[in-house]
Amino acid sequence: MKKFYAQIDMWVRVLVIVVVIVLGLRVLIYSTEVWRKIIIIGVPLLVYNTIAYVKKKKC
Repeated sequence: MKKFYAQIDMWVRVLVIVVVIVLGLRVLIYSTEVWRKIIIIGVPLLVYNTIAYVKKKKC
């Protein structure tokens, strides 16, 4: 059962990343410079943290 919840947790994180990237692309297209800079810095950090978390869980 614990493994099942870990799988759900991983899929939720993947879904969050996809949503953030899609929103980030929309913001890049339709936004001001400030939001653009926030997205350019924030999205790679979120992706990096999620990849590090998944790798740590697998080990």
